[in-house]
Amino acid sequence: MKCFFNAESLYIMHNILYHYMVRENLSLTRKFKEKKYNELMYVNDTIETLVKKHIKYNYRKIEEALLYIRLKNVYSCFNDIFRKESNYNFKKRIKYISEILSVEKNINYSIIKDWKFKVLSFFLKINSNIIIYVVSKLLNLYKRIYSPK
Repeated sequence: MKCFFNAESLYIMHNILYHYMVRENLSLTRKFKEKKYNELMYVNDTIETLVKKHIKYNYRKIEEALLYIRLKNVYSCFNDIFRKESNYNFKKRIKYISEILSVEKNINYSIIKDWKFKVLSFFLKINSNIIIYVVSKLLNLYKRIYSPK
């Protein structure tokens, strides 16, 4: 992104030059990473800082998009603690959720308009690790049952 904001010119190609393949257990997106939340938030915060510095127009739409990404990332972390590879027990899952909630309670998600994301942000606003645990477990079960194999 730093390169993008500092570029003097830009050329947009319409060719697809990247192919993304998801394999069952070999994919990085399918593995449990204990520090995933910190890594994702570092990226999110860095992008937000760059955007604030370089974009003066239409910032509200970009801010909203960054919040959607942040919220999706938070729930991805909650979902990951229920993966088979995560050897977290109930107590460790609750602790992990509590640590994330301690940061997320300071994030203002009020500009989000999409109703699904509003519901997810509402659960964060309640700031209850038990409710998040139950919601995340239900979403995880739903995903396992209804996701195409």
